[in-house]
Amino acid sequence: MHKQTKGNLRLLTRMCFLLFDICEYYYDTEPTLFSKRVMPNKYLEMAAIELGSLDAR
Repeated sequence: MHKQTKGNLRLLTRMCFLLFDICEYYYDTEPTLFSKRVMPNKYLEMAAIELGSLDAR
C-alpha cells in the first residue's frame, strides 16, 4: 500500500477507506466467501485502481 501511494498519507488514508468499502461490499453480498483472516490481493488491486495509482490496462 505504501508503494502504491508513494508514501502520501492522504492517498494512503483514501486507499484504506476504499479498501474498507470493498471489503464491506463483499461481506454483505457474499459472506460465505469472505475471509476475515486473509485479504485477497484483488481487493487491494481494486482499491488502487479506484484511487488511480494503478493502471487497469
